[in-house]
Amino acid sequence: MHKSFAVTVTGISHTKKGLVCQDDSAFYEDKDVSITVVADGHGDSSCFRSDLGSKFAVKCTLDGIKDFVKAQKKLFKDGKLPTEEEFNEILRKQLITAIVKSWNMEVSGHYEKNLFTEEDFESVESEKYRNRYREAQQIFTEQKSSGSGLLTNINEASVPSISKAYGATLIAAAITPDYWFGFHIGDGRFTVLYKDGKSEQPVPWDEKCYLNVTTSICDDDILERPHGVRSYFSLNAKKEAPVAIYICTDGIDDNYPADEKENKVQLTRLYRTISLAYADDGFENTNGQLKDLANNFATKGKGDDTSVGLLINLEEMAVVKEDWRVKINEADAKRQAEKEEKAKLAKEQREAAEKAEQERLAKEEIKKIVATVLALEQTAKISAQKAKDSLKAAQDFEAAFYEAFNQKKSIKADPFNDHITQTKNAFDSASDAVARAKDAAAEAGEKAKLSTSEVIKSEAEKVEKAVLNAVSYEESAKTSYEEAEKLRTNIKNFIMEAKLKAEAIAKAKAEAEKATDTKKADPLEGGDFITPDGKPVQETEKEAAADNPAAKAAKAADAATKAAKATSKYAEQADAAAQAAKEAVAIAAAKAAKDEEAKAAQAGEEAWKAAMEASQTDDLAKAEEAAKKAETAAKNAKEAEKKAKEAASKAVEAAKNAENS
Repeated sequence: MHKSFAVTVTGISHTKKGLVCQDDSAFYEDKDVSITVVADGHGDSSCFRSDLGSKFAVKCTLDGIKDFVKAQKKLFKDGKLPTEEEFNEILRKQLITAIVKSWNMEVSGHYEKNLFTEEDFESVESEKYRNRYREAQQIFTEQKSSGSGLLTNINEASVPSISKAYGATLIAAAITPDYWFGFHIGDGRFTVLYKDGKSEQPVPWDEKCYLNVTTSICDDDILERPHGVRSYFSLNAKKEAPVAIYICTDGIDDNYPADEKENKVQLTRLYRTISLAYADDGFENTNGQLKDLANNFATKGKGDDTSVGLLINLEEMAVVKEDWRVKINEADAKRQAEKEEKAKLAKEQREAAEKAEQERLAKEEIKKIVATVLALEQTAKISAQKAKDSLKAAQDFEAAFYEAFNQKKSIKADPFNDHITQTKNAFDSASDAVARAKDAAAEAGEKAKLSTSEVIKSEAEKVEKAVLNAVSYEESAKTSYEEAEKLRTNIKNFIMEAKLKAEAIAKAKAEAEKATDTKKADPLEGGDFITPDGKPVQETEKEAAADNPAAKAAKAADAATKAAKATSKYAEQADAAAQAAKEAVAIAAAKAAKDEEAKAAQAGEEAWKAAMEASQTDDLAKAEEAAKKAETAAKNAKEAEKKAKEAASKAVEAAKNAENS
């Protein structure tokens, strides 16, 4: 025979708010039947008497099942048994209908003696139900005062329903030596365990029950609506009776996953553990443990009122407990493996999703990089063109300068200097664009390395190509700038040379004029003026100019300038050969020629500087020293010219060899 038990604990959420417990439960057993019942009063403010409604539901159900079992005994004595389907219909029409009607009578009787108060009305948050309750009470008091008699059913069609105030869910299970059954109104769970350790929830689930929405014993159509009341009936002769049956309100099952399958798995695990405790520790001890468990759910879980009821066959549990333990361990191991596999799959999916997101972000980022680098490439291109345009303007000025000089006209230098500055600015702009483009390209390259996406790799290649183009534009701008600087140097040296020549001639004339102070007059017509040493004045002037340190320095500076120009020409030849051949020897030779070009230019500047010093001093020793410096610088320039010529020849020869091979 099955033992029965039930327990109810007030939830901490109710305790904190000062609310009464709205759950109720009861159990009963004798030689004919074992019964357990739980009910959960609704927590909505419109159900302000649901604690009474749950008590009425438990009481009516317990009494109704007892009467129903007694009424069915005759059928089993006669041996003329209906089918299980017919029994289930009898269960619904006789027992469940009687329970619902009995509950409504209990509600009616209580309401007739305890009409709603103004405090009750004000506690209802819903204006709809507040008005319905007021209307219902007004109709009831009018009928009572008119002597038409008290209402026996508050849910009559002529009266708006007030039974919602008492609304509750209900679950019951009963087992006899011949059959067992259960029924269910609203949420909560009904779970059975068989000897082989398997479990099921045989009472169909009500799809209307979701979150805080549930079917209720107070619903007007509870008996007519399909699944309003769900039930299950089984004959022991046709199917082995469960070794244990557990019923609970949502104070327990809401602590487990909402997923139907997972909820059933975890509840089954809980009830198997409780059943083994009954087999090991005995009935009374385990009842105490079950109370503690219910209290734990009520205080540390969701905090709702909690009720659990059970029917358990201790004799059968003693037989199957060891087998259950094995199966529980196997189920736990399987569950753990599934959990780990699920976690592994979830991790793989998460990593795949993260990778996909990273790829998506990388694609967006590299597209931005491509746009940036293409813009920088365009900046470098525009800068290169500006440098060319400024160089052309500087070249035009150079031509205008020489023309003006030859015509002994003045010309302002500001435009020329502006053109040189503009080529420098254009070169700087191109260099900046290239530097930024290279940084962006490095970032794109890193993304391409870390990615398997062909799109990203393709975009990275676009970046590399754009950077190469930008570098070529930078080189073009640099060449324009260098050419512009050469123009500046050429004009500067030309002016210095012209100035020094003029000063040297002026000084030579001055020296010659000194010499004429002692000249002898010769009245010969057409003859030259004669100096005291007997030489013509013109010849004396030439010698004085030749021996003058300033003249020597100017001559050396002029030679240095010519050498520098020649060196520059050889450097251009070498560079052209290297550019055409792209060959290592030619490139090295071109670099050497370029170095010599720089040396020659430096020597030219030093020569003219020395020549300037020689022309501006009256100290003969200092003038001589400056002249020597100029001659040394000219010698260095000439040496650089020679080396540049050799390097150019080498570059041209290497280029020819490369072309032939």
